[in-house]
Amino acid sequence: MIEQLGIQPWLIDTVSVAKQKSVACVEAGHIYTDEMPSLSHEIGAIVGANVCTELEKMGIGVQRMLFVDDYNVASNDLNLTDYSNLLSQHGFTVDRTVMESTLIKDAKEVIVRLQMSSMTELSRNGAVVLKKNHKKEKEIVLKKSPGMGSVPACAALDAALYLIKAKEAGICVTVLHKEWKDQQEGVRRVLKALGENVSILEVYYSDDGEVEVVFDY
Repeated sequence: MIEQLGIQPWLIDTVSVAKQKSVACVEAGHIYTDEMPSLSHEIGAIVGANVCTELEKMGIGVQRMLFVDDYNVASNDLNLTDYSNLLSQHGFTVDRTVMESTLIKDAKEVIVRLQMSSMTELSRNGAVVLKKNHKKEKEIVLKKSPGMGSVPACAALDAALYLIKAKEAGICVTVLHKEWKDQQEGVRRVLKALGENVSILEVYYSDDGEVEVVFDY
């Protein structure tokens, strides 16, 4: 089934704004180093490959990126070479691999910028969180509590990654399983609080091949 998975017609309309952009950074295949590659990862590679193909048909250059989480993990057992080869077998040949541990310095700079602009507050347990616009808004943790080591949290790390990608690409395309949709909404809030205008196309997929798009530009 997954080998026949096609990209839907919405893609061309959705990324029409990108026609004036020279390069798109397409991130797909996200994995933790304590995970074993699964069908879900393979579907992500196929969706990513299909997105790249459509972008290239539109005359947009593509950089294929693999983002590997080696930071919030129990082990580093993943064979990265074998995994990259697996992605390539499904049409997503990686041009650049980014390890999450390399983003710590940039994530700390994101947090400092937000603190200096009074966009943060402390949670009950001492974590640094993004200031809410209203009480019911979801809490976005930027730096974990002292009890958790006071280290940058995922939202700050992901925001740092988008800023790096945006320096090199006109549009950032992120292909993720639908389970990450809420988390990515938080990252967009962080970028907005920073005052950063990053063109982001999020492509979410399910294990049965359904695809959903969120586009911010």
